[in-house]
Amino acid sequence: MYTRTFVIFVATLACSMSTVYVSKNLPFSLIFNYFNRNNLLQIVEDSNQNRLIKARGHLKSMKSNRPVVADYVSSDVLILIVTVTRRGNNHYLTQTVAAMDSAIGRSRGDREYGLLICNADSQPGKHKEALELRDFALYVDKEHTSIFTGQPPRVPRAINSGLKDTARIQEISDYVFCLNASMALKYKYVLVLEDDVLPINNLLQTLDFIILRRLRYTADDSAYYEMTKPFLYLKLYYPQRWQGFAYEIGIMLEFLSIGVVVGGIVVCLDTLCGSRNRRKGHTLFIFVLYTAFALCLAKCLGRVNINDVRRLSPQLYRFGRSAACCTQAMLYPRGAIYPLMEHLLVNNSLNKDLSIHRFSEISGYPGYQVEPNLFQHIGMHTSLSGGSDKNPEEFLFKLHESTFK
Repeated sequence: MYTRTFVIFVATLACSMSTVYVSKNLPFSLIFNYFNRNNLLQIVEDSNQNRLIKARGHLKSMKSNRPVVADYVSSDVLILIVTVTRRGNNHYLTQTVAAMDSAIGRSRGDREYGLLICNADSQPGKHKEALELRDFALYVDKEHTSIFTGQPPRVPRAINSGLKDTARIQEISDYVFCLNASMALKYKYVLVLEDDVLPINNLLQTLDFIILRRLRYTADDSAYYEMTKPFLYLKLYYPQRWQGFAYEIGIMLEFLSIGVVVGGIVVCLDTLCGSRNRRKGHTLFIFVLYTAFALCLAKCLGRVNINDVRRLSPQLYRFGRSAACCTQAMLYPRGAIYPLMEHLLVNNSLNKDLSIHRFSEISGYPGYQVEPNLFQHIGMHTSLSGGSDKNPEEFLFKLHESTFK
């Protein structure tokens, strides 16, 4: 009995020390900031430069032929990258375009993908980076286009419904402009990306599974309001800092289930290895002890890092109703585009993300969200004038080797 107790104690101690050692290098863990308070900004900047070198290398290896509309006539998913000029020379757009082109090249499914760069800047000629990338994807701006043979698409004008921030109103107008321009192409879905995100390694395979298994329906214009399971959007990115263990019923049950599973496993092992002459309450004591122990380790690691285990298979991804914040990566069915544009232009008393979420509530068509994220956010420097930079911890991640291959 004493031998068994000693073995359990040593295993517990080793597990605790290993968790602490791993956690100190994991962003969003409980103890990360205690060990990594310095040089985070420099690490993010260096990582951005390394990614940019790889992205430019990928673009150089691409065919130099300019894409034409005919190539995308039968696309199932149009990948629309919305971009405006930013402060600094971070070249986020170059990385996003290169990464999405690489993801399309690695796709193994039956779906056809199109790639469209939408330069929504009010003075398109000043967005030099977008102009340089016109040879690698379809392109549209407020003065020129490779989609239309005639005039560029109409620039929509939002009716100010009370939003006082003029930059936010312009952001809504730019978003609607790009959505409207995308309607010139035929597709079933449009994946709208802001110009500062990178896809995970198996993005399109995971997305294909979600479309087929979680969102079963045909996204035709005429059938949108007659679908068996209609939805307004699917959110593929949500800030990790808000994906922790929160005081929500679903999240708390998820947290407790970690402890119960670990406690149950330890009880089973103890039963198999233990003697028959146990004291009364021994099994319950072991279960409670290791349930509490597992909960402490889970809190130390952080929910974001534990959720990464779900990436092992698309079936493990958490799928549920969407939170209101953020539009870095949104999948829309084609039939939802026109109703959404109308709402954003007329009812824009809220910021863009909140207005989209509000339309989901009043229209009755739900917005969904998947966890963990299918995209990594790289835009630490915001594109909004007067906006402040973000916490460097949110932009620390390990780049997959195939991202730009």
